[in-house]
Amino acid sequence: MSKLKLPYIIILTLLVGCNENTKVKNIVEGLWTIDGIFYRDIDFIHNILGNTMTFYKSNCVLPKSRIHSPIQSDVNHGEWTYINKEGSYVIKIETGNKIFSGTYNVTFINDFNKKLLRMKLKSADVTIVCTKALFDYEANEKIIKEIAQGEVEI
Repeated sequence: MSKLKLPYIIILTLLVGCNENTKVKNIVEGLWTIDGIFYRDIDFIHNILGNTMTFYKSNCVLPKSRIHSPIQSDVNHGEWTYINKEGSYVIKIETGNKIFSGTYNVTFINDFNKKLLRMKLKSADVTIVCTKALFDYEANEKIIKEIAQGEVEI
């Protein structure tokens, strides 16, 4: 009897894991406004052209840097993947844009007072704090509560 239950347990485990991956990927997909960006602890917000990032299924659109920026990049696109690490969310962005290229630990922040979902991306050199745009907070409140790990900090 236990041999019959094993395949069901494996399938259920895979479905739960896939469901979590899908949930996080669906939340990341879309338009994000950049509220703050720091490169090696230096405020970099005035060195980028535009303050939005858009994540599609596997590619993303990123801001270019200003011509007099310490790190210049006219590349505004890349690819991103969600890496499943137990207990944490990780996103890898592959792009020719040196500012945004890297592996980021992700913290989702529930800004309950303003009814916003924020995301903090942190790599070895870059920290980005952004807000999900065009997002129905109330319709997604259950998911937000499941994935949010941080407090409001902007």
